[in-house]
Formats: sequence, C-alpha cells, structure tokens
Amino acid sequence: MHFEPAENVRLVLPRSVLVAVFDECDRHAKDETGGRVIGTYTDSGGQLTIQVNGVIGPGSRASRTPTSFYQDGEEQERIFRQLEQSNPEIEHLGNWHTHHVNGLATLSVGDVTTYQRIVN
Repeated sequence: MHFEPAENVRLVLPRSVLVAVFDECDRHAKDETGGRVIGTYTDSGGQLTIQVNGVIGPGSRASRTPTSFYQDGEEQERIFRQLEQSNPEIEHLGNWHTHHVNGLATLSVGDVTTYQRIVN
C-alpha cells in the first residue's frame, strides 16, 4: 500500500487516544475490535486541522470474531449525542477497527462493502 503526503493537512492525535485503541486491542486479543473516532476539524487559510479528541468504544452489544467485527451502533450513537450536548462542535470523524488477530493486510470484502455503502 502506498500513501502520498497530504498537503495542508495537520492531524493531531493525542497519545491518550492511541493508548485507548491499544488497550481495546489488548482486551480483545483473539478477536477483531474497533470503535468510533471523535474530534473536531478546522479549515483556516487553506490549512485543514483534524483534532482527534477521543474514541467511543465498540459498545456493550458489539459482536466480535477473529475475522469480523460489528459495532453496537445504537449505544455509540447515544454516547455521541450525549457528548454533543456539552460539546456541540464535536464531530464523528470516522470508525476504526483492527485485523490485528488475523494478519489481513488489506481491507476485507465486508470492509469495502460497508465503506461503499456509507459513502454512497
């Protein structure tokens, strides 16, 4: 996989967010897991800054196996709306999930299908 540097984009990703992601992976060492990424973004003078503030966990009814992961979207939505009440500028920046237990080097067919559905 090849990535090109993005010009005029700054991503601020605090260590605490990475620790939360790694801790979630450690809790589910035999299964895929994931969550939602939340934060803010600003565009000032052609400079896009994406500030990651945290992650919302997978939810209590998330379903995991070594080859699949399904988030508890209802619980995540409820948590997000609560956070939004006190932080109206907060945005759902995206989702994350791992293939750390199965070594999959690319997106799965399910991942591609899901992302295409979301974008469309």
